[in-house]
Amino acid sequence: MFPDPDCGAEQSVCGASGSEVSDKHLDELAKYISLLGVRAQRDLDVPEVQTGKQLFNDIGCASCHTPTLQTSEFHPLTELRDQTIHPYTDLLLHDMGEGLADNLGEGEASGSEWRTTPLWGIGLSACVTGGVVNPIGGQGNEVCSPEHSYLHDGRARTIEEAILWHGGESESSRVAYESLGDADQSALLRFLNSL
Repeated sequence: MFPDPDCGAEQSVCGASGSEVSDKHLDELAKYISLLGVRAQRDLDVPEVQTGKQLFNDIGCASCHTPTLQTSEFHPLTELRDQTIHPYTDLLLHDMGEGLADNLGEGEASGSEWRTTPLWGIGLSACVTGGVVNPIGGQGNEVCSPEHSYLHDGRARTIEEAILWHGGESESSRVAYESLGDADQSALLRFLNSL
């Protein structure tokens, strides 16, 4: 995409060597990634998950992490037209407060504004961000690594830490989460892990 990158003076294996991927292969890769499916939510019928979902709505998380969206009927890929999806995002920028600010604004967005991250798959993301381990050996015994990371820069080690970093426009939801009892906090986290 960038056949003539600005590599700086210190990089020796970079520069005007031309594109590494043909336009055809880049288009095929983009289509493949666009059509990858999201794993289905798990434990839908578990009462604690249902309670957590209700709490997620009650404390205001769903105002930005919108549960359901509809894709356009005009999407260029037929497979993605007019689909009901559950990404848990509004895809909008929100001021997340000074705690999450990196002071590296981009375009019209300030350093404290972030696009609402989709939450679908968050319960499985630890395997992506931390990798997998196989503590007992043998095929099929892989589990997610205990080393997880969340948020745009990986600073949160748990989903709960990610919630507690929320500020700015989401501060009232964070405060509401903090005021929940242990059982309700556990239910909310169980719901998020089911996504």
